[in-house]
Amino acid sequence: MERWQGKLAIVTGASGGIGAACARALVGAGLRVVGLARREAKLLELKQSLPSELQPQFIPRRCDVSKEDQVIESVAWTERMLGGADVLLNNAGITRETELVAVDNTEKIRQGICPGAVNTNIFPEEIHFYVKHMARLEPENIADAVLYALRTPPHVQVHEITLKPMGEIF
Repeated sequence: MERWQGKLAIVTGASGGIGAACARALVGAGLRVVGLARREAKLLELKQSLPSELQPQFIPRRCDVSKEDQVIESVAWTERMLGGADVLLNNAGITRETELVAVDNTEKIRQGICPGAVNTNIFPEEIHFYVKHMARLEPENIADAVLYALRTPPHVQVHEITLKPMGEIF
């Protein structure tokens, strides 16, 4: 991780779940992190939860990634104020309610496919009954995979990592 010491990462969806776990892991590994999310109060909570010596390395910034103008402004701000990002962890996620065989659902599927079952608050309350016993990964498992990819030597390109919880049914 030596080559990443002091470098800057942008993490979207940093207010909770996978994004918060990844932001925490990156800061702990020596990177500075601009955490983007809609819930600014949650970003500030994350910053306060870090050890005091690491708090300055986390820069919270409100940004709704579903609004292109906010993304453009956040990246421009990062360039202008911090010299630009070296790592982009585009993590912000949403769910869409649809079925694979539903008519006219292409856009919902394109926007809503997720990387698998992770124990976060992304599942809407009304489906918790169906997912509460589902095998899931923890957000920290994803953060570990991100750190693994960054730890590889410069001549190694990691194109894809598939993580699945043991016992997953789909």
